[in-house]
Parts: sequence; C-alpha cells; structure tokens
Amino acid sequence: MGPRDAVNELNKPHRMMFIVAIPLVLMWLTVAVFVIYMGVTDETGRVQDNLDYFTTLIGILGGPALLFITSILEVWKGQESAQLAALPDEIAGKLETDKMKVEYEIEAKRAQHAHEIAMDAYKTTSKKKE
Repeated sequence: MGPRDAVNELNKPHRMMFIVAIPLVLMWLTVAVFVIYMGVTDETGRVQDNLDYFTTLIGILGGPALLFITSILEVWKGQESAQLAALPDEIAGKLETDKMKVEYEIEAKRAQHAHEIAMDAYKTTSKKKE
C-alpha cells in the first residue's frame, strides 16, 4: 500500500459525501421545502388531499439520507480522532528535531570559535618566531 493508496483511502468518505450523500440530502430538503411551500400556497387543496403521498416520499428520501449522513459523519469523526491522537507525537517529533538542530548549530559555532582562537594563537606564535 503506497502513499497514493493511503490518500485515496482517506478521501473515500469525501468522495462518497460529494457523489451520493450531498445530492440525496439536497433532494430530500428540496422535496420537503416544496411540499411545505405547496401546502401553504395551495388553494385547490390538492396537497392536503395527497399529504400521505408527499410524507411517504419525504420519508423514502429521508431514510437513506439520514443513514448516509450518520455513517459518513462517523467515518469523518474517526478520521479526525485519529489525526488528533497523532498530533502530540507529531509535535514531540518536531520539538525534538528543532532541539537537535539548535544543538548542532551551537556546537558548530563553538567549533568555529575554537578554530578562530587556535588560528589567532598560531598566527601570534608564528610571528614571534620570525
């Protein structure tokens, strides 16, 4: 399993949400809003006569929409929990790396300073011999 496969696994809930769940939920909301609007503005009584049909249609669309939303939110919550659980290790690793980098820079400066002192001492002693 390569890095690309891991990224694809992480993006599955996102793709599923955009391809299936979002259109289904939008359709469910559209039908529900349409039925309410038609019920309020209908003067003929056609919506009131067919109210069982409309509520059944909303229920048929709402059942799968609710299942999709629930399952995808659970997957998303699991991924977020995993990312939050990994965060302390990531921060500790970054702090350790930064600490090692600072220690290396300090040691390099010490070595450079010691070298400069040694070179000054050499130049001073070599001038006295001449």
